[in-house]
Parts: sequence; C-alpha cells; structure tokens
Amino acid sequence: MSKLLFSSPLPLAPSKRSGFTLIEMLVVIAIIAILVSILVPFVSKSLEKATRTKCLSKLRQISIATVAWASEHEGRLPEVARPVGDFPHAFGDYDEIFLDILGPREIAMFCPGKLSKARNPSTNNYDIKFTTYQYFNMDANYKGTYATDKPYMALMSTYPTEAALWGCLTLSKPDGFVLAHNEPGVYEPVSGMNAVYLDGHGRWVMPTDLENFFSIMGSDYYWPIPGR
Repeated sequence: MSKLLFSSPLPLAPSKRSGFTLIEMLVVIAIIAILVSILVPFVSKSLEKATRTKCLSKLRQISIATVAWASEHEGRLPEVARPVGDFPHAFGDYDEIFLDILGPREIAMFCPGKLSKARNPSTNNYDIKFTTYQYFNMDANYKGTYATDKPYMALMSTYPTEAALWGCLTLSKPDGFVLAHNEPGVYEPVSGMNAVYLDGHGRWVMPTDLENFFSIMGSDYYWPIPGR
C-alpha cells in the first residue's frame, strides 16, 4: 500500500490592515470641518430668508384685515376709530378691530424674526399695548418725506399708494441701541425691514430706502421712503 503523503499546511498570508490611521482620520475631520464652514452660512441665510417670508406673510394678512375693516367703516382706516397711538407700534384696541379676523393678538401682531427674542408678548406692556409690527397711519407729526406736506391718511381713498401701511418694528434709540427684524438689540445699523402697502403687496426694504418718519423720547422710527 502506498503511503499518502500529506504536506504541512502553508503559512497563512498576513491579513490586510483594517481601519484608519491617525493621519487619515485627521484628513477626514479636516474635510468635514471645511464642508461645515461652507454649509453653515448657506443654511443660516436660508433660515433667515424663510423667516422674512413668514414675517411678510403675516404683514400681508394684517394689511388685508385693515382693508377689510375699513371697507366696513365707510373707507375709514383703523386710525380714525382707535385712540391715537403714542408710538407707531402701539395698538391697544386690537381685540375690537382685528381679533375676529386675525385671531389672538400675541400670534398675529408679533414678528417671528430675531426681534422676538427681545420683544414678545411676555415683555412689559407688549401684552396689552405694544407689538413688534408698526402701523404707519398715525395722527402724529411726520418727519422725512411728509415733514412739511403730510397727506390726509385717514381714508383708503386718500392714503398714498406709495406709502407703506404696516411694517416690522424698526427704530434706533439715542445711545445707538437698535430694534429691528434681524436685530433683537444691537449697536449697529439695521439690515432692513419688511413692509406692506394698501394694495396688499409687500417687500423687504433695504436700509438705503428707509427714513426716519417719526421720533419720540429720543428714539427714531423708520419706514420705507414713499415712492422708492
């Protein structure tokens, strides 16, 4: 009988290394960090644009409600029926005029932008009188465009088509402190404001197209320059 010869098994080849080296991991981390630095500003701008759009949509609803109320009151805009506000963002009789159309005041009359961090319904006097939207139809003396020749603004038929009706609160205080859509309280120029007009159209207004239209207690309130 022939002998079966069995050869000893060959030595196993060393297995390939798995995983990352420290250098490879650092490269991956660096790439991720670069991507994040590129994407964060883009995402931030997208979120801000979405907030502006939401704010403008709310202002359009307020404008529609204002026109609806005036249409039922012989074309008289709410300023005629309400006590004269001592500030553009004072609207103390909201319930009597807008509640049935717009719903709760704390939802309808407050800007969803960064301004809400500093001025919201829980802020002193903002729960009963002030809002973060300002109504430009005031009996008070105007500055800027209408400083010497203010039109009759009590009626829809005489309210200037080129003048904004509602806008996002935009003011600067004597010490430079600013309150605006994107500025919840900073010491730098405002970035702009949302505004709507009597015909229902609205837009984002750049700072170069804003002017001081009213001042009180040293604070300057801004609105879009009529006709711009």
